[in-house]
Amino acid sequence: MAAKKSEEVAIEEEKVAMEPKKKVTVNIPKTRDDKGDVYVCVNGRGVLIKRGVNVEVSPEVAEVLKHSQDADLRAMEMVETLEAQYEGKFKNI
Repeated sequence: MAAKKSEEVAIEEEKVAMEPKKKVTVNIPKTRDDKGDVYVCVNGRGVLIKRGVNVEVSPEVAEVLKHSQDADLRAMEMVETLEAQYEGKFKNI
């Protein structure tokens, strides 16, 4: 019974390995401050992504980039909020 299950698992893994890999097109824009390539590592596999060019990457890499972009946006919003609070405290002095 156990040998049959492990054989089924091996066959399933082989099928997955033979399927064509899905790709997602991403474009990381160049900015005045950020012109260098972007390195992303997922599960020990690294990818160097050129800025300003459409690049096809795995969905996992695209997800990491999306999370990074979301984190940058949240950080900018937090900085703006703190700056507004700081300016409000010292405006009436």
